[in-house]
Amino acid sequence: IPHCRIDTCSAPLGCLMTLTDEVDFSAPDGKGVDIVLVLLVPSEATQVHLDVLASVVKLLSDEPTRESIRKAVKPKELSQIVAMSGLL
Repeated sequence: IPHCRIDTCSAPLGCLMTLTDEVDFSAPDGKGVDIVLVLLVPSEATQVHLDVLASVVKLLSDEPTRESIRKAVKPKELSQIVAMSGLL
């Protein structure tokens, strides 16, 4: 979950992507990464940053949700999965 706090960001902003080819990040489980969520938050939003990260971890820790994300073909499908999770 690439993430950072930025002075010019006025509200949390994220982008959920799926990759056709896995990327090797030398994970302990040996698996590649095929789901990426990039997160930007305002510099002063320390607690919001932590809360959003915790929600993202919860979302991506659920195997059925990860499989739904992997099977999604259209951006709207990804948005619906995230919305149903309560992250939005």
